[in-house]
Amino acid sequence: MRYPVFTKMAAYCTAASSLFLALSTPVFGVSATLMSVDKATQGTWRGVYGSDGFSIPYQTAAFPAYAKVIFSGASQWVWNYATSDSPALQKPNGTDRIASCWYATSTYSIDINITDGQAHPLAMYFLDWDAMGRQQTVTVTDAVTGAVLDTHTLSGFAKGIWLSWSVHGHVIVTLKSLVGNAVAGGVFFGGAVASTPTPQAATPAITPAGGSFASSTTVTISTATVGAAIRYTTDGVTMPIATSALYTVPLTLTRSTTIKAKAFASGMTDSTVATATFTITAPTSPGNSAAFVMLDKTTQGNWRGVYGGDGGNIANQGGTYPAYATVNFSGSSQWVWNYNSMDIAALQKISGTDRIASCWYAPSSYSLDLNLTDGQTHRVAIYCLDWDAMGRQQTVTVSDPVTGAVLNVQILTDFKTGAWLVWNIQGHVQLTFRALSGNTVASALFFGGAGAVIAPPVLQVAAPVINPAGGTFSGPTPVTISSATPGATIYYTSDGSTPTASSPVYRAPLNPSVSVTIKAKAVAPSMTDSAVTTAVFNISNPAPPVSTLPDLASYANRVFPAPEGFNTVQYAPDGKLGFIVWRDQQLIFRERNAVGNWSEDIVDNAGNVFQMLLTFNYYGLREDYKFQPSAVLLYDLASQAHVFQASGHNVSHYTHGNGTWLLKETITDALASDNIAVLLGAVGANNVFHLTALSAGTPRNLTYASNKNGQWNWSAISTVTDAPLTYWAPPYAARWLSLAVDSRNNAHIAFRTSMDLSYDSAGHPRAYSELKYASNVSGQWAIGLVQAPADITAEAANGASIAIAPDDKPRLVSWYNDRGDGGSAAASQMFYHQQDAAGNWTHTMILNAPDGYSAGDGPKGTGFSPYLRFDGSGRPHILFLDHAGEHFSGIGQQEYAGNLRHAWFNGSSWSVETIYRQVSPLDREIVYPAFAIHGSEMAVTLLQRETRWNLTAYPPLSNSTYYFRFFTQKLQ
Repeated sequence: MRYPVFTKMAAYCTAASSLFLALSTPVFGVSATLMSVDKATQGTWRGVYGSDGFSIPYQTAAFPAYAKVIFSGASQWVWNYATSDSPALQKPNGTDRIASCWYATSTYSIDINITDGQAHPLAMYFLDWDAMGRQQTVTVTDAVTGAVLDTHTLSGFAKGIWLSWSVHGHVIVTLKSLVGNAVAGGVFFGGAVASTPTPQAATPAITPAGGSFASSTTVTISTATVGAAIRYTTDGVTMPIATSALYTVPLTLTRSTTIKAKAFASGMTDSTVATATFTITAPTSPGNSAAFVMLDKTTQGNWRGVYGGDGGNIANQGGTYPAYATVNFSGSSQWVWNYNSMDIAALQKISGTDRIASCWYAPSSYSLDLNLTDGQTHRVAIYCLDWDAMGRQQTVTVSDPVTGAVLNVQILTDFKTGAWLVWNIQGHVQLTFRALSGNTVASALFFGGAGAVIAPPVLQVAAPVINPAGGTFSGPTPVTISSATPGATIYYTSDGSTPTASSPVYRAPLNPSVSVTIKAKAVAPSMTDSAVTTAVFNISNPAPPVSTLPDLASYANRVFPAPEGFNTVQYAPDGKLGFIVWRDQQLIFRERNAVGNWSEDIVDNAGNVFQMLLTFNYYGLREDYKFQPSAVLLYDLASQAHVFQASGHNVSHYTHGNGTWLLKETITDALASDNIAVLLGAVGANNVFHLTALSAGTPRNLTYASNKNGQWNWSAISTVTDAPLTYWAPPYAARWLSLAVDSRNNAHIAFRTSMDLSYDSAGHPRAYSELKYASNVSGQWAIGLVQAPADITAEAANGASIAIAPDDKPRLVSWYNDRGDGGSAAASQMFYHQQDAAGNWTHTMILNAPDGYSAGDGPKGTGFSPYLRFDGSGRPHILFLDHAGEHFSGIGQQEYAGNLRHAWFNGSSWSVETIYRQVSPLDREIVYPAFAIHGSEMAVTLLQRETRWNLTAYPPLSNSTYYFRFFTQKLQ
């Protein structure tokens, strides 16, 4: 929703208040060459710029014939309409000035096309009118090729600054916010700009300039250029850029680090890069100790004579611990990949000539309590093996179980051929195994030999600095969070709770518009977590709450989910909640912000008109609830909303920002056999988007695309054939296609390749389908069978959903409908599927009975239209429908879906609750339920179908009214 007047929140404008062009000499090609940086002119532009024409926000525009200018993604704002302050722009007529701008929350662009073949100076004026400390980049690119022609980082422009280029041809100027919001305002033409040399920012000075230090050391970075921003990196490889970490306070180095720093200043070219290398040694750690000896990837499973001279244990093999060691595992289970192997990566068995590949494991973490009671130092070796090459990554942390002090941390990656971690340990310690990718595993624990290795002390990550440190503010204010520990990850909360590893990660300045309490904690490998920093912000003039939106449930036959409802309700990483839905011909987006206020925006107006099914056609589609274009909603890792909408053979990609939706790109599915009927999407690591599309037509093409290589690439998965339209389709809505993406951006799909019909001696149709699974883990699509019916009178795949579990492996849930010899439903049930170590699918029947949802044929079963998601604790949750059936005279059985139910795994068994009850299957059904989970809240959408039957017609006709429902509820 847009407010009728702007609140203080909208005043985060970075004013770019003028664009001017003047005739110059002819050149060829597209170019943008910087001519000058001007802080002297301020808003007094007359006689300097704009003699050929102009456009200033909230003033009448006058463009010259040779320039075409188009703004994309910007709104207008005025700080002061009539002022005499010199940084404000002179009005085209009159003696006063105006401070105004075009702005956007994060980024927007200006398309400038010089059509007369000449080069013209282009000048842009930037004004931080209310001195909010805004920073932004201004980038000029070739409109056709996208090549960057020039870029600048602007800061410290409370008094105004001009950038001027000589521009030829068709260019795009993009403004991107770094602190505050970003704008470009006004276009003026004419007036030559004198060329002046552009000074360079002074190279930063790093103090001390590197060297070897016995303990942690404090490092300062400075530059002789007043007002310059210093950006730095600490990995020794990456060069600093305008979005690198901003230096604000001295850095405390606790480990060897190479610092690279560069200075950026408004109106100046960037400085050269300064580099300093610091080597940190450490003193002896007292008390319980764990001195890391080595990482051994050579021995592999050949441990005899190398490790275990005093005893040990192999997972699922057993063994004997030495008398001086007390060992207790907590939170782990055991698993065997291969009990009889000759692979060298598998461990030699305690006795015998063969080997075993086994492990203790947990989806996220488990611990091992180790107490050495003889007061001596002993060598302890742990063997870790990523046997099935799942790309596991994990940390192994050794800590003091009494004080919690971290004694040592090791990060393991690439251990598919086995890796030994070896320590010299004394006293009582706890080893914690924590998954970074996949689940966490260890295969053996051995004791034997002694060897004193001094362990370095464990240092603590520097506490985050919240800037400003809280206080009372008249309106929204930008808040930055930093830590002096290089490479630290900062977690934060804005509800006063203590940050954890599941809290949002700080990546960009926050902008609270209501009173909040921000808490932040920093973490880094091999270090203890920082103390928690707290800052309280009291906003005395908060942004007004969004007006109450109309209840969509009141729009009968006007509001429909985007078929088939998957990915249409989502939580953003920062906790925002959004959903998309078709209302008449508008695809609308509703979003709840962090303080519970809702807003609504229109994504597109390309919807279809609802038409009630009033006559029956044996040869036509009968899914009147599935008439709108398919679309999905996704939030990226920065919590920006994206909508992908099917349109013919294309997919339109829209992005959301500043209360408006913009078409980012059009993606063509050249492999689609017909218009795209069903579209699903997912977001993977590094903000990679994944799509799978099912075409209409006969047969239907199932295709897939992602942009992980920088551009969209489509591939074909399979063809899909449906039952003929003459099959009396049930009133419920089958939903059998689902997509999930793992942490390595591999796609996993649950689907069916066909729905086949056979006929009994009386001509009754009998439906048959098999549940299939496809994945591109190997680099190309491989299709396998998950579940097949026992005979030709059952459906295993007319309802399916797939999700990635905490161990980074897929899980499936499906509806299995067992039919009698004549094709009528006999019983249905819901299955949960997972792969064993060999890649074979195992099946667990979760439920087979409805919750009182029964029609004339008696109870049939449950599990229809399932939807699987995992919560933050790794528990699977399933939303699904009960199943009912009733025979009509002369035409056989009709089937219905209703009673929305929720199942979740409670650690030992499945718990089930009914969350939306239907009382009459013939009259009340549910179509396409969907849900999302964040923290302890579940958000649900569904389409309720209320039906009136005309039983005098042949076949009987249903006249249905549809109502959209949305609600949230707490998880148990």
